[in-house]
Amino acid sequence: MVARFEVDELFIENGDYLALSIGFTSDDDPLDVLHLVLDSTNNSEYSLHLERTDQSASCLNQVRQITFGDTQVALYLTDVGAESLNLERLVEFSFEKQPDLYPIAIAQLRLITCPAHVRFFKE
Repeated sequence: MVARFEVDELFIENGDYLALSIGFTSDDDPLDVLHLVLDSTNNSEYSLHLERTDQSASCLNQVRQITFGDTQVALYLTDVGAESLNLERLVEFSFEKQPDLYPIAIAQLRLITCPAHVRFFKE
């Protein structure tokens, strides 16, 4: 199955860490958010932390692939990631109603998933 959501808003962070927060409406929460945060440890290893709305639904390094089309971003989660976030293994975020946010999301995802950090980003 596929979980499809329309993006309502975005937040980015480019300070101490790189983050993209995608705001959307779900059956669980009219103000749902999925945070994608690139963390680095002291030994320069990177991890992708995903958190939904609050820390009660989160996981680490459970994204198999990120792809994007003309107006959407798709996250392919592992089974553990999908279960941890209470989402399907394939999550699609559409930017049709907020097209101005799409290039911002793509630019931030490119930073977060830079090949120097992680290796699962595909166009």
